[in-house]
Amino acid sequence: MEKSELSSQNLQKLLPEIEKTTSFVQEIAITSKQQSQGVTQINDSIQELNRVAQQNAAASEELAANSEELTAQAESLADLIAFFEVNNEQTN
Repeated sequence: MEKSELSSQNLQKLLPEIEKTTSFVQEIAITSKQQSQGVTQINDSIQELNRVAQQNAAASEELAANSEELTAQAESLADLIAFFEVNNEQTN
């Protein structure tokens, strides 16, 4: 058998393996793209959670400030009302 025929036969034997490897590489590329898209979605979700957490923190600070203001106003109102003397006795 000539070397060229032997080489041709060896290449013919390798061809299915090369095609299989090509198929695996394509599958890996597709899976990598899907994983990348999944990671992007997770990143977007984390950024949204972070945004909502920051909004909640700001709202909590505002509520705390409003609570302090209402407490101060209630104390002021109590001081103003204390000025008036209330008579609980009934006259007949």
